[in-house]
Amino acid sequence: MLYHGVNTEAAVLMRMNAVPRSIAPALGQRFAVATKGRPDVHSTRAAREYLRRLSPDDWQRAAPRGAKLTGPDYQNVWRLLAGERL
Repeated sequence: MLYHGVNTEAAVLMRMNAVPRSIAPALGQRFAVATKGRPDVHSTRAAREYLRRLSPDDWQRAAPRGAKLTGPDYQNVWRLLAGERL
């Protein structure tokens, strides 16, 4: 958790999938809720698929208050960092 700069396991999964640190805790929490009770709750592959399915509105809802980036901005940054967009 120290290495990734976040304080939950779900946020670590988000960071391992190239999600910016400032939005990783909120997306991690949403991922944990979406996968609660499922065996893939700790899977980086499942986290990546979850991120791929998120809409720009989903990213916007997870964006920190007062952030300089919008949800779609965060999504674009993630796509670039994760190799989802060239």
